[in-house]
Amino acid sequence: MTRRTLEFASKLSSDKIVNVRLNVGRMYGNVLNSLSSDDDLDFVISTLESQLKDERSKDNGCDRDVIYFAKKSIAQAKERMNRLDEISSLR
Repeated sequence: MTRRTLEFASKLSSDKIVNVRLNVGRMYGNVLNSLSSDDDLDFVISTLESQLKDERSKDNGCDRDVIYFAKKSIAQAKERMNRLDEISSLR
């Protein structure tokens, strides 16, 4: 169920409506602490990095809020992954 939700949100990351695109980053940021799989975290990071690349390449300019939430969620996902790695190494 979790992975399907992440995949559904990733499809919205290139939506033509700015508020939809920026909410992808916001939503990912809100669910990161419930993710416990490196695969899911890698998926989120990959999706958001792709969104950043696409957003920056737009002819009419990019939306700074989309970029802000994508960058913020990437940083949070990487931090979460590091914490999970630390926990795993203690076991």
